[in-house]
Amino acid sequence: SAAERQLYGLFERDLPADFSVIHQVRWLGASRGRSPRDGEADFVVAHPRLGVVVLEVKGGTIGRDGSTGAWYSRDHFGRDHRIQDPFNQATRSMHALISKCRDAPSTALYHYGFGHAVAFPDVRIDSLHLGVDAPPETVLDAAKLSDPRGAIEGVLRYWNRDQQGPGAEAVRDRKSVVQGKRVGLGGRR
Repeated sequence: SAAERQLYGLFERDLPADFSVIHQVRWLGASRGRSPRDGEADFVVAHPRLGVVVLEVKGGTIGRDGSTGAWYSRDHFGRDHRIQDPFNQATRSMHALISKCRDAPSTALYHYGFGHAVAFPDVRIDSLHLGVDAPPETVLDAAKLSDPRGAIEGVLRYWNRDQQGPGAEAVRDRKSVVQGKRVGLGGRR
């Protein structure tokens, strides 16, 4: 999407090399007694000291109906389109990736401080009613994305206040488990 391309560019330009960013992480997971479900995380961002955040991105004018909880995106013609709950998508992807890291021998040795967030690069959330299950600390809106590094670090600190990240070796091992397209940061690929 255009919003994902925009975020990709911001991360590539503004995040230093100690951040690991993977775009379009596809996963397949199964809960106990249920059939496997597939999904995708728009971005997974990891830092050796700060932890890991799974990020769902929604572009356009985003809104939520406070009475029904339904999410929508308004296109450039002014038409509303119902969309999936981005917080639910991010949470589901986060839990699937936690499970994958816990089950893989190379990453089971480490404790990863995981969190989830959403990015709405085209809007400011100060005028949105997001609900109690969508804390503003977990939203990267147009205002916060003027400082991508500060925005990502803020989300990671929100989720992992009392924890230290798993370290550089653990982040490297997690990259071998999580499949995706890696963003080159700071001139590194």
